[in-house]
Amino acid sequence: EVEETIKFLNQKKNEELQEKARAAELRILKRQVEAKYGSIEQYSDLWKDVCSIIKKEIGDTSYAIYVSPCSVVCVNRNAVSLLVPSVFVKEQIVNKFSGIFGEVFGRQLGIGKVSLEYVVASELS
Repeated sequence: EVEETIKFLNQKKNEELQEKARAAELRILKRQVEAKYGSIEQYSDLWKDVCSIIKKEIGDTSYAIYVSPCSVVCVNRNAVSLLVPSVFVKEQIVNKFSGIFGEVFGRQLGIGKVSLEYVVASELS
């Protein structure tokens, strides 16, 4: 039982360290994106609203894997630029969810369906 407790505590410590490392990576990435696109904070409310609708449509698992790591970096007329963590996530969104993204963004922005553009985080560095 002691060994299981130690194993559990070590696992939690590793998870916490991974979470801290991911948070640091996201801060660096945010600075890179803002250097290229300007402040992305202005889109946080829009993104939260879109995410809550999309999560209901696609389910918790797909949301956690494909949508949660993304963010809006630019809204320009009828196009929205999404920051995605990898080419794989981009391809999954394009193949599985681009229709729902376009419709939901369009409704939230009051402009009908919008087109999506993708900024791949791994290509920024």
